[in-house]
Amino acid sequence: MGSLFYLTLVVLSFICVAFTKSEAQKIQSARLLDLLIRDVTFKAYDTRIRTGTLHTVNLPANFSGIIVDTARYRCGSLRRYGAQVKEFHLGTGVSVHPCAERVMIVRQNLGYNWSSIYYANYDLSGYQLVSPILGLLAYNAGMDVNFSNPFELGIEAGEKPISIDFKNITRVNNELGTRPLCASFEGDGKVTLARETKPYICVAKRHGHFGLVIEKPIPVQLRKRVSQWKIAVGSSVGSALGAFLLGLLLVAMLVKVKKQSRMVEMERRAYEEEALQVLDAPALQDDFYLNLVDWSSHNVLAVGLGNCVYLWNACSSKVTKLCDLGIDDSVCSVGWAQRGTHLAVGTSNGKVQIWDASRCRRVRTMEGHRLRIGALAWSSSTLSSGSRDKTILQRDIRAQDDFVSKLSGHKSEVCGLKWSYDNRELASGGNDNRLFVWNQHSTQPVLKYCEHTAAVKAIAWSPHHHGLLASGGGTADRCIRFWNTTTNSHLSCMDTGSQVCNLVWSKNVNELVSTHGYSQNQIIVWRYPTMSKLATLTGHSYRVLYLAISPDGQTIVTGAGDETLRFWNVFPSPKSQNRESEIGASSLGRTVIR
Repeated sequence: MGSLFYLTLVVLSFICVAFTKSEAQKIQSARLLDLLIRDVTFKAYDTRIRTGTLHTVNLPANFSGIIVDTARYRCGSLRRYGAQVKEFHLGTGVSVHPCAERVMIVRQNLGYNWSSIYYANYDLSGYQLVSPILGLLAYNAGMDVNFSNPFELGIEAGEKPISIDFKNITRVNNELGTRPLCASFEGDGKVTLARETKPYICVAKRHGHFGLVIEKPIPVQLRKRVSQWKIAVGSSVGSALGAFLLGLLLVAMLVKVKKQSRMVEMERRAYEEEALQVLDAPALQDDFYLNLVDWSSHNVLAVGLGNCVYLWNACSSKVTKLCDLGIDDSVCSVGWAQRGTHLAVGTSNGKVQIWDASRCRRVRTMEGHRLRIGALAWSSSTLSSGSRDKTILQRDIRAQDDFVSKLSGHKSEVCGLKWSYDNRELASGGNDNRLFVWNQHSTQPVLKYCEHTAAVKAIAWSPHHHGLLASGGGTADRCIRFWNTTTNSHLSCMDTGSQVCNLVWSKNVNELVSTHGYSQNQIIVWRYPTMSKLATLTGHSYRVLYLAISPDGQTIVTGAGDETLRFWNVFPSPKSQNRESEIGASSLGRTVIR
């Protein structure tokens, strides 16, 4: 009876191991695993747990082998006192961005089976993991926490780096003379290797995933005696094949070197010289749902700051105050007409003001919305406005009526609007995670796309392919998706790793730019349709919520809650395709709008 019991126990253990491996094989994305663990952690979240107390999360059976611990802290006390979260030691001065009311620190131990996912996501060729992957992440844990909030936060070390202690979980013994390396797994698929600071101790400057690796031994192969004629034939065939492959290799190397040199030059200029120009923009709001920057065909930038709109002339650098809405109203969106000098201003009171910028004179005020207007889009003499009241109003500025039709379909605030280049289709995105397409005569959407899992603000029509539409999702989604509205088909999806705030296509080449928020606040230049990264530009310290492109299609301007506008030269001119000499930035000083 006892033997039968132990036999049954062994069989069950094998079944459990096999089940865990099969689950790990189903999930091949490290990012997806993080999101799934996050969802389970938040469902088990209990606000009654004392601040600073470590709590182990009860994971479902299909996550067997993973251990997750959480602890809640105040942002200020975490900076003053630091924290010890299992293997992670956060010293004093550690900061969390953005600083939420409460911060949930999450420690992951993926175990050896689940850690194997990182072989599929990162280049670990030549190395072997000798520890489980340990993750350190942070989320918003305030009283207002819910799944629609942008809740992922960033952790940055202070004067002392974050230390990770692998002593109790590694399979390697330093006494045998094998010294492992510290592996840091970055969000863009890169692995950074470094020496231990002490045996089994690694350090990091920020949150992420970490492990220990050792180099795999090179297998020794036994030689066999080969006859002379086989050697001769093999040499001839090998020489011919080698010459052919060498030619292909040289071509591939030239292409790769050219691409890498372009990326290095873009990022070198971005890091060393920041941007083409930096404008200080006091009171530029850190609100994902607003659209406060637009660039006109006459090379004038309009910026909404608080209750005022300012114009910056890119040719003369002259700043002009266009209007002041007063203390009871504020600017929520700005949008230039496709031609001419008319600027539409959407307000928090649900009104649209039309201004003649050349004369600094208000032409008319149009009503119809009950709540703020965060999105505007022009199509010839038609102006579309999207509001928090969930509706889109179509306005003909030549008509006497405030609006000619109302578009209903969104279940939450409309935060993105874009007309196609042929002015036949209007794309709208909302906080209901929906992307809709309308035609000129419809009052209901003709196409509905529901694949995004967060608010859709970023929308861009391709100027190169009719019906090609790009859209980006918020923090819980982070994906750029491509659609063919002519065939009503979903073309592709790219997980960017950060909240997608804006998209714009180049008019001169088949490339596009995306700007991002939580948690990396970066700007990425992509080549379409491969979606290979041409450059990642940094400089903003807050979410890059605003984006506009110059009339010549070469320069973009980005705005963020850090109250700066930054200009970047990212696309070539129509006549030139020599990207290496044109992409980048050169410092032209700093100006204050106001």
